[in-house]
Amino acid sequence: MPTKFSTRAQVTAYLNSDLIECLECGQRFAFLVNHLRRIHGMRCDEYREAWGLPAMTPLAGQIYRAKHREKIKKMQSDGRQTYDHLPFAAAKSIGTSKEKIGVAKTVHAALIAEIRPGDARRLPPGAKRADGRNADIARVSQQRRRAISACSDSRPPLSPRDK
Repeated sequence: MPTKFSTRAQVTAYLNSDLIECLECGQRFAFLVNHLRRIHGMRCDEYREAWGLPAMTPLAGQIYRAKHREKIKKMQSDGRQTYDHLPFAAAKSIGTSKEKIGVAKTVHAALIAEIRPGDARRLPPGAKRADGRNADIARVSQQRRRAISACSDSRPPLSPRDK
């Protein structure tokens, strides 16, 4: 029985074939979505969560994806496919994102740690510190203390006359 995916390389290897394997029953399909709904009674997001796949992982084989990509390109060139709906869709999607799971969570955490090393340990908004204090308030007060000390360090020390 296969286990949850833990690396991006495993996900890439899973997607690099003409047919995609259903990890629930082992059968192979060109397009997995219909099978999941009909046979296993699962939605795509449930399947991805159960197996640790990133949210936007395609559930189709390479041949199916290539044919679909060509169909969309043809629709774009014919003018049948437009992107007038995107600003509305983007505005509607704000605040609806789900928590990252599986491989996406580990990849995202590694990316954040690389870009902003201090943020990897940062507590989420509204969290409590180990001493029971609100993490947000503690963070703001620490930033204020650092700003004050930075200002005081930049000034020359007072002479006895100035005191």
